[in-house]
Amino acid sequence: MTNEQVTTLQLAIESQELHTVSKLIENEDVESLGELQIFADHTLLMYACERGSPEIVSLLLDKGVGFFELEWSVNNELKSALRNEAHRLEILTMLIEHLPEEAGRDLISTDWDPDPDSEEKAQSPIEMARDLASKDCEAILQEKLKTYGDL
Repeated sequence: MTNEQVTTLQLAIESQELHTVSKLIENEDVESLGELQIFADHTLLMYACERGSPEIVSLLLDKGVGFFELEWSVNNELKSALRNEAHRLEILTMLIEHLPEEAGRDLISTDWDPDPDSEEKAQSPIEMARDLASKDCEAILQEKLKTYGDL
């Protein structure tokens, strides 16, 4: 994908233009889409979770775009969904259904702070949901943790 196409994709996600997003990704392979970064701390899926619509997130998940760790970032897909005020509950619910078994516990409960000397405190998604007073989101995350035997 060219830089121009990435910019067009970013703008289409922000404008929630499902058709445009669909056209831009239709011939791209899943691995490239999964690793594609929009800004330094957002993969394509993270960006869609934070700034897009549930339909765009669903399109990416249905195509097979999955969770991807950015080792230098405090961000993950669940945290991005929680920042989407308009659609946080719906997107978080979708993500939980696609959460990889081997990484799910860490994605939910770990703050993952690559820079412990940073002034900004990293938070886990469960802590973020609590701070946002989003009881429904916090309950979804806690229920998923129960399936791992953590609560």
